[in-house]
Amino acid sequence: MMRMWCGVVLVAAVAGLGGCGAGDAAEPAAPADNTAAICARWRQAEAPFLTNTAPEAEAYNRTIADAYEGKPVTGATGIRRKYWAAWADAVRPLAAEATGAGLRDALTAQVSTLDEHAAAGDAALSDVSSAVAQMCLPASGTAVNP
Repeated sequence: MMRMWCGVVLVAAVAGLGGCGAGDAAEPAAPADNTAAICARWRQAEAPFLTNTAPEAEAYNRTIADAYEGKPVTGATGIRRKYWAAWADAVRPLAAEATGAGLRDALTAQVSTLDEHAAAGDAALSDVSSAVAQMCLPASGTAVNP
């Protein structure tokens, strides 16, 4: 009977050691820094809104030009909302995918600002990209070929 007891204790001890060993596995590695890739995609996402080639940007600029020329503009607030919302939607996935905390925070802040403009239907084209731009655009005035 004693042998059986020792065998059970031994099996339990071995099984317990196996269980402890499984918990000692290395933690998964942190995701690799993807700042360069996210910045490249951000520049691509921003371009249509800054160059007025996105359909929402074209419509927005048309309303501004019409208003400036004194033409009646109907639905301007809705057009502005679509513009800001489309811009936010272009940047939003990048904020979710960025692995660098600083870039992720800056992108999240940009999306938040764009969402606020969309909700309000803001007419003012404010600077909504500066924090991200500081991380993703080369410094101005730097010499490429000194």
